[in-house]
Parts: sequence; structure tokens; C-alpha cells
Amino acid sequence: MQKERSLVNRIKSRILLYRFEAAMPTFGYVLLGCVLTDLDFISFLFLFLVGVLLIIGTNSMSEAIDFEQDRTGRRISEIVKGNVSIKNAILQGLFAYSLAFIIVIVIFGSSTLSLLVLSIILIALVHITPPIHLKKRGFIGTAVISLLFCLLFLLPFTVNGKFNEIALAWFSLLFLNTGLVMTCKDFKDYEVDKKFGVKTPVIILGPQTSAKILIPLLFLSIILSLTYVACMYNLIPLLIISIPLCLLRGYLSLLLLNPIENAQKLDTYGRLDRTIHPLLISLPILFS
Repeated sequence: MQKERSLVNRIKSRILLYRFEAAMPTFGYVLLGCVLTDLDFISFLFLFLVGVLLIIGTNSMSEAIDFEQDRTGRRISEIVKGNVSIKNAILQGLFAYSLAFIIVIVIFGSSTLSLLVLSIILIALVHITPPIHLKKRGFIGTAVISLLFCLLFLLPFTVNGKFNEIALAWFSLLFLNTGLVMTCKDFKDYEVDKKFGVKTPVIILGPQTSAKILIPLLFLSIILSLTYVACMYNLIPLLIISIPLCLLRGYLSLLLLNPIENAQKLDTYGRLDRTIHPLLISLPILFS
């Protein structure tokens, strides 16, 4: 019984270390790319796995690198609690990166896809690793993490070489949406970021000013996405998907009226927005 409990605790520690919930938006980004490129379901599953491995690898490395900040800032990570060592976190991050790269080579054998995955890994490491540590460089840091998620959207396009103006348009819309919603996450870490000099947009502009700017931009970005779908695809599914998307953006806007008090909810529902936005947008394309 004690061994079973120990095994369960180890598994739980790994899940919390990898922050699987942060990798869930990968599903929608990769699915939208696969729908636009007509990739089969098996290819989608492998690309989704590659995307998840890249995200959890980055999360694991980030937890190790940010250990001192988490400990001093009283964020109780698995490393701070002593459940995972810094060395093990780094090794597990490198293993996740390596496994993603191996899957790309063995399953797809695409040099373009391999180069994109390698680029994602390098950008992620530059984002989280000193001395460059783009994660701490304000708007640049937010832009880089948004870019990383949007590059996952491009994975299917490198498999069959169908990158075109439609892919570029969707990439731009996803980049805008992701950047805005990722900024909602920064309210949760406002005090710690301020203490350690992490220049997020929320720190630079202030919580209230950031919230006032975000509210209209959140609606503008979703209107742009829905307008593009309306011009390109079937209108009936568009009417269905616009309801949950607009309701979610409306709720985020209400939370932004008191951003610091609602910081945890902004993080949770912002992640939900990043997950379902590309997922729902895929539906009109499927029915077109």
C-alpha cells in the first residue's frame, strides 16, 4: 500500500511539474492546422503529441530555472516542495524535447518539420534561460510565448507543404488572440513579477490601464476571427461557435473590471479561451 501511495505521489508530482493544463491549448492549435491542410487523424494525433511534449518540456525546464524566484516569491512548485530535484526537472525537460524530435524524424521524416520543431525548442530555451531570458522582457516576452503556441499551428503545414496566404492569415489572427489572452495570465503573478523586476505588460502599464486596454482588444480580435470565417466558410456553424466565444470574452471582460482580485479566474478562463478558440474555429472549416 505504501509503495502504491508513493507511486501515485510521484505521478502526481510529474503532472504538476509538467503543468499539463498549460499544454491543453495545443490541441486546438494543431487541430486547426490539420483541418486546413486535410491531414489524417493519425497524423493529427502524432503532431498533437509532439506539441504537448514541447510544451511540457519547456514547463519542466522553466520550473527548474525559476526555482529561486518561486521559492522567494512563495510559489509552491514541485521543486520548492522537494518532490522533484532541479536536476531531474532539467533532465525530464530535455527528455521531452528529445522524444518530440524523435517522433518527428521517425514518423514524418520531414526535414522542414524537424527544422520547425528545433526552432521551437531553441526559441523556448532563449525565452526561459538567462542571460537573455526573454520571459522577463515585457512585451517581447509575451510576444515570444504567443509565437511559440502559434508555431504549433504551423506543424501540419510543414508536413505537406501547404503553407499559403490562408495559413499566414490564420497565424496572424491566432498570434493576436494568443498575445491578448496570455496577458490576462500576468495579473496572477503581478506581485511576484513586480518584486523580481519582470517587465510584463501588466507591470509596465499597470493593472487597471492594462485591463482597460485589454477589454476592447479582446472583442476586436474575436470579431476579426469571426469575420474572416464568415468570408471564407459556412455561415451556419459560424453562428453556433460565435455564441460560446463571445460569452467567454464577455466573462473575461467582466473579470478585468477587477483584474487583481480576479487574477486566478483570469488565468483559468484565459487558458480555456486559448483552448476552445482554435477548436471551435475549426468547425466551420470542417463543414464547408
